[in-house]
Amino acid sequence: MISQIRSEFLRISAGPIPDSECSTLLLAGHETTSNATSFMLWELAKHQDVQARLRREIGSVRAVNGGASLTAEDLDRMPYLQAVVKVPKSLIGTSRSLPVPS
Repeated sequence: MISQIRSEFLRISAGPIPDSECSTLLLAGHETTSNATSFMLWELAKHQDVQARLRREIGSVRAVNGGASLTAEDLDRMPYLQAVVKVPKSLIGTSRSLPVPS
């Protein structure tokens, strides 16, 4: 998955980005990423069982690598990590579309 995203990014970003759009892209990307990461970490803090399972998955992949830093290919081999990252994004989208009780 990470490898596919990297390939797609390189294909799309082959041309120059106009200076006028750089700050917009940087700020929008930063805000979106920080909000999603904060929400994911908040959910992990509330669900210790999920956090423990995620630590085990990361630890097992690092053990195979002899404790070396994780690579993009390693991230592709961690399905639970991918699920943990994706679920909060879907929850955020759902909660914003729910009607507010009166």
